[in-house]
Parts: sequence; C-alpha cells; structure tokens
Amino acid sequence: MEDHGNTETSELELLASRMGIVLEFRDARGDVVRASADTQRRLIEAMGVRAGDDSQAKESNTLLDREAWSRALPPVKVLRKGLDPISVDIVLPSDVEAVRWRLTLEGGAERCGHADFAALEKIAEYCLGGQAVAKRRLDLEVDLPIGYHRLTLEPGGAQMALILAPAAC
Repeated sequence: MEDHGNTETSELELLASRMGIVLEFRDARGDVVRASADTQRRLIEAMGVRAGDDSQAKESNTLLDREAWSRALPPVKVLRKGLDPISVDIVLPSDVEAVRWRLTLEGGAERCGHADFAALEKIAEYCLGGQAVAKRRLDLEVDLPIGYHRLTLEPGGAQMALILAPAAC
C-alpha cells in the first residue's frame, strides 16, 4: 500500500467518501478490510474525477466544494416516510431575505410555502467568488405521499427531485 502521509491521505479519503466509496468494511471472517489508496484512486477516476496524485485529489475536492456551493439545491434528495424530516438544505446568497417554494407532487397537486431565509437553521457559510453564501435548512412541514415530487425554489428558480420512499420494504 502506498504511503501518502496523513494530510494527503485525508484529502484522498475525503474525496473517496464524497464519491460514495466505502473506505472499509467487515468481511465474513470479521476482519476489517480497508480500501487501499490505489483502489480509492482507481475508483474515483473511473467516475471521471481526477485523483491520480494527492494534489489532484485536493484540487478535485476544491472543485466539488465550489460546485456544491454554487447550486441552490442538490439535484435529488431521497427521504424515508416517517423516518426522515421533510427538509432540504438550500444555498443562497447570505443577504437573501425571503424564500418561496413550490412542491409539485407526483400526481400534479401542489404545496407552497415561504420562509425568512435568515431565520432558517444555518448549516454553514462559504465565500463564493467574493460573495457570501449560506447553507440553511428549509423544513417544508407538509404531509407528503410516497412518490417522486419536484421542488422549485425562489429566488432563482432552482429545482430538484424530492423522492419520498417507504420506511421499509
């Protein structure tokens, strides 16, 4: 196994985790098996993200950060009915005052609401291109049926798929 030092390995592991790679698991014998740095790099690169060396892994993390902070909504969120709160994290300029949302249900019905952006629970802040942006949690506080729904956010008109799945199959 390659030794990249703690800082570089941490960047690689952060990138691997962000890409959905499980870094370790317990095998049938009960032993913990950890993905090597080489395996992590190959899997990440197979997904089209640069991680050939430690500087590329760090650069990819920075690019993913910027991309995440430049989107008002994630592309999709899956929630489990009765287990997960009906909420989404939204990213908007810190000086936005009001947020309006519209949830179009799978069957065509709509639910709408609004909130004071500054009053929402703050998750984090970031400076994007010289502008302060904030990630805040928007609780939709609606009773949703299981299905595939579409959330639209104003200002900006950002949209996302909001999937409500059964708690168990």
